[in-house]
Amino acid sequence: MENKINELTQKQGGLEMEAEKIMMKNMQVNNYPVVLATHEQVVMDRAMFMDTLKQFHSAMETRLSIPILGGKCLDLHLLYVQVTQNGGIEKVVKEKGWKDVIAAFAFPKTTTSAAFVLKKCYLEFLFHYEQVYFFRKQGPSSYLGGFMTT
Repeated sequence: MENKINELTQKQGGLEMEAEKIMMKNMQVNNYPVVLATHEQVVMDRAMFMDTLKQFHSAMETRLSIPILGGKCLDLHLLYVQVTQNGGIEKVVKEKGWKDVIAAFAFPKTTTSAAFVLKKCYLEFLFHYEQVYFFRKQGPSSYLGGFMTT
């Protein structure tokens, strides 16, 4: 049991370092691409969400790949909808609201690090998109502190 705890602690430490690298990359963005739809439109239309997300990543010159979690492709649309319904990533992190977000995903009980992995995926693939489509920002958010806290 103790070995399993040590293994999970080491794994989480490695994931935290990876998330920190993503945040550092996030700070290098100067301007965001033009908005192609409203937040309401991308929430209501999964195809429009995926199209605007792909175009967004292309314009940002970043790679978009769909992560696998719990043996299935992660539903980035559902993740975006759940986080923005809870006020956005900053609020979810600050108020420790990952339990509400995770509840929308029927992850197997063996998926023990769901909150951390969802946060990492959100930061990598949806953070800047949220800034543009949910908060209507034109440049990067100055707030990046506190994301390492679940």
